[in-house]
Amino acid sequence: MAASKAKGKLVSIVINNEYIKICEITKSGKNSVVHKTVTIPAPEDCYVDGVIEQTDVLAKAIKVVMDEHRFNANNVAFSISSPRLATKEVLIPNVKANKIDKLVQANATEYFPVNMDEYIIQYTVLEKVEDQGQEKIKLMVAAVPSEVVESYYGLAKALGLKVAFVDYAGNSTYQIMKQQIGPEVSLVIQVENDGTVINIFKDNVLQLQRNVPYGKSMLVNAVMEKYGLKYEAATTKLQNETLLHSRFDGDEVTESLRYMASNINRVIDYYVSRNRLSIQKAYLIGHSTSIKGFATLLSNELNMPIEKVERLKNIALDKKAYVEEATLTSYVTNLGAVIDPVDFIPKRLIESGARKENTKTLIVGFVGALAVSALLVLIPLVQVVALNAEIGSLNKSIKKLSIINDVVNEYYSAKDKYNDIAAFAALTSDSDDALQDFVDYLEKNMPSDITIQSFNVASGAITVNGTAGSKSSVAKFIQELQKNSSVLNVDAPTITETKDNAGTIEVTFSLSCTFVGGTSNTTDMKSSNTSNSTKNSSTKSSTTK
Repeated sequence: MAASKAKGKLVSIVINNEYIKICEITKSGKNSVVHKTVTIPAPEDCYVDGVIEQTDVLAKAIKVVMDEHRFNANNVAFSISSPRLATKEVLIPNVKANKIDKLVQANATEYFPVNMDEYIIQYTVLEKVEDQGQEKIKLMVAAVPSEVVESYYGLAKALGLKVAFVDYAGNSTYQIMKQQIGPEVSLVIQVENDGTVINIFKDNVLQLQRNVPYGKSMLVNAVMEKYGLKYEAATTKLQNETLLHSRFDGDEVTESLRYMASNINRVIDYYVSRNRLSIQKAYLIGHSTSIKGFATLLSNELNMPIEKVERLKNIALDKKAYVEEATLTSYVTNLGAVIDPVDFIPKRLIESGARKENTKTLIVGFVGALAVSALLVLIPLVQVVALNAEIGSLNKSIKKLSIINDVVNEYYSAKDKYNDIAAFAALTSDSDDALQDFVDYLEKNMPSDITIQSFNVASGAITVNGTAGSKSSVAKFIQELQKNSSVLNVDAPTITETKDNAGTIEVTFSLSCTFVGGTSNTTDMKSSNTSNSTKNSSTKSSTTK
């Protein structure tokens, strides 16, 4: 982490293939003061998969606007947004803070199946958790190619600025958003140009973070193709006109977001099915908040209300600054980068610092060696020969045992492949896959005088409308659902009782719950069905997604 560096006035820069966002910020305690903000178009071919290309061209474009707006900070902070950056949540033993880095570096090959000589590893401490009766530390570990970090250091040099730190967009978003939300289970969706960062929080602590390669550019490209516009004109059209429909209905512009919505839904279902917790609040941040109809479409497809983040806590404006508070949400990554950043440092700089320390050690060692050599002269020659023979014998033994390296490498390779396949298999599961088990459970446990009028399900979220002979039947129905460990958040928002002229009572009700699918949950449901007596039910009509 690089929190100690995140002090004083800094220039915070975020770059992608569409724009360059620049802020001048002073970090003071928990608060940040914004002095200046500016956004400019990114020069063509200067940003490729997170790597800065044509450094001189890019530096010139940034210098011009910084001089024009009188930026005067000498230190720069970058927040990387690259499809080549990988993150992973890991648990480590509860060690002291100064030992975490060595532990992470030592186990890096277990976290990421890549050549670690070409990557730089950093981490964020999330929380301490109980795991199998032991206290452990939960980390978010990030790996980024060295060439990406080197390119940002090259840009800083061309700008004549000193690098304070290099953070990444996922951590920047996490640091600022945990100050904006409450303790409830919250979904935070940050849609940027090249991709979308999906975050799930609980008690203001990041529980899950996933990056999907579907961003705003897919939507803009669809508008460009349909209306024959250039990129900037297409973006303006999306901000001024409601081109998006409220549902996916075949419209080519709206359909361009289907893959994004599908991936967000899968991440939600992955979390809900494994933690038995439903999402209580959802937030939308980033450039998508200015696109008309975007939040409505996403809300309908995810089956939950989504709140656009339009004001930021703990962020103040310089009284002399000409910055509108409403525009600050488009600089979320810049602002979050100075709160508690990681610090990706090129390996050449780390090695250079190590060499300086080694030089000091060698000098001290050389002086000591002179003293020791005087003593060695006094050691009998026979003893020296015997020690050399022993060293030779040990080296032969080491050589015989070196084959274990191949075994260890094969083990880690197989383990990485297994973890990748297991993770992929987990992401393909859906609560709706085991829907038949839920229907079977209803048939065996629902009171006989209840009739279901409609039945809807979307990624485990179920709504039921029906009639019953009495309110007690509805209450019993709710109790039966609550007994099942695979059914969560049972709620009956409306129950209405009517009586006709003949004195016949009919109760109309609506009910919602969350059904958690999966192998273990399905087994629980089936065993619960077996232990209950068979009951009849009639279903007039049902619709499923």
